[in-house]
Amino acid sequence: METRKSTGQSIASLILGIFALFPFGPLTGIPAIICGHVAQSRIRKDPQHLTGGGKAVAGLVMGYISLVFALPIMAAIVIPMLSANPQRAMITEAQAGCGMISAALRMEHVINGSLDGIEKPLDLTGIEEGDLDGTYFNADSYVFGSLEDPDNYSITATGIEGGRAEGIVVVMTAYGGRIDWQY
Repeated sequence: METRKSTGQSIASLILGIFALFPFGPLTGIPAIICGHVAQSRIRKDPQHLTGGGKAVAGLVMGYISLVFALPIMAAIVIPMLSANPQRAMITEAQAGCGMISAALRMEHVINGSLDGIEKPLDLTGIEEGDLDGTYFNADSYVFGSLEDPDNYSITATGIEGGRAEGIVVVMTAYGGRIDWQY
């Protein structure tokens, strides 16, 4: 009796799919999809000798899920940058930075129980050097206004001095679960 062998592409699809869901997104999601389809094709052509259909399907599903979540985010960033409205791209970058800071503020409050000692974004748990560096804004561009608690604060983003966004100011104000934007 001959043993059936799992295709290498099905195993690769599964591993790449797992990485697509956690750290790498579409960078490994797209190869997971390709490997999954190749594996399914090979298994269909030689079902007596090859297995791994379940692994291939799992890799395909995870690869497609990573694309479903990543593509709208990428489109929200790339489309304004490519559009005829560069100011909208600048505002979008500032909003993304403020959103990252907002999430880090909540995480800081959960971990440490307060926001005492937080004076700038790089003081926050979860934000490291380079995380806020973009085309138009960098870590020094973001300043806290009021910082009472994770539900009541403001963040002001000012375009990099001497850069194309110089003079662009975006203010995010959070209060009682609401967020308001001013540009």
